[in-house]
Amino acid sequence: MCKHRVLVSNFHGYVARCESCSKVQIAFGTSLFGMNMKNFEVFANYLYQLRVKGDAYGLHEKKIQVSLGESGSMMILTPYELENFIDLIESASIQNLIRECLANRN
Repeated sequence: MCKHRVLVSNFHGYVARCESCSKVQIAFGTSLFGMNMKNFEVFANYLYQLRVKGDAYGLHEKKIQVSLGESGSMMILTPYELENFIDLIESASIQNLIRECLANRN
């Protein structure tokens, strides 16, 4: 059974990582999903690519489709929500890198 430790949280959601299996759990808005660490980093890069699409829409138009991986699930976000989501994922990615660096030092 997973024991998640929160890497980062804010008003919009959180990202947590299991201490034993390193799977990541992501909560944003009303969505909750998980993935392994490798896919998490790929997902972060995917979100950066979607940022360009956000420029084509108004700040509050729900038009940006975010695929949540192999499950076939998706989120539909506004450019504003996408920026908030990217901030959350980016902060978690940085926290994860810091934890890995500290763990490798010991």
